[in-house]
Amino acid sequence: MNPIQIIIISVAIALNSFVAYLTAGYVLQKEPVTKMLTYGFIMLVTHSLMIATGLWLGVRIGLLASNSNYYIAAGILLLMGLKIIFDSLKTKPEEKTFDLSETRVLIMLSIAEGVTPMIIGIAIGLTVEAVFPSWSILLITQSLALISGLVFGTLYGKNALRLRTGPIGGLILLAASLKLLIDLIGF
Repeated sequence: MNPIQIIIISVAIALNSFVAYLTAGYVLQKEPVTKMLTYGFIMLVTHSLMIATGLWLGVRIGLLASNSNYYIAAGILLLMGLKIIFDSLKTKPEEKTFDLSETRVLIMLSIAEGVTPMIIGIAIGLTVEAVFPSWSILLITQSLALISGLVFGTLYGKNALRLRTGPIGGLILLAASLKLLIDLIGF
C-alpha cells in the first residue's frame, strides 16, 4: 500500500472512532477538564500501542506468506468495512454512553475502541515493509479525530450525537478492499 492509500484507510478508521469521541465529549462536558485530558491520554496511548501491535503483526505474518498477503488484507478490509457499516447503523450513539469517571472504565473502553484500528493495522502491515510511516499516519488521524470529537461533543452536546460517520468509514474500507482486489486481478 502506498501512503495515500494508508491515509484514506486511516481516515476511515478515524471516522469510525469519531462517534465514540463525540459521545465522550458529550458525557464529559460537565466534568473537570482533567477528566477529558485523562480520557484523551488513555485513548491515545492505547490506540497507538494497538495500532503498532497490529502493524507489527501484519508485517511479521506477511514475511511468512508473501504471496497471499494482499488477498488476506483485502478480506480483512472487506469484513471490517461491513462490520463497521452494520454496527454503525444498528447502534445509536446514545446507547454507547458510559460512566467515564473511573479510570478502569476508560482503559476498557479504549481497548474496545482500539480493536478495530489494530485489525486494520494488521491488514495494512501485510502490505507494507516499514511500520513507522504507517503507524505515524494512523496515529495522526486518530489524534485529530479524538481532539475534534471531544471538542465538538463538548460544544454541541446532545446535538453532536446525531452525526454518524461510521457508515462512511465502512464504505471507505469496502472501497479500499475493492481497490486491492482490482489491483490483484490486474484491471
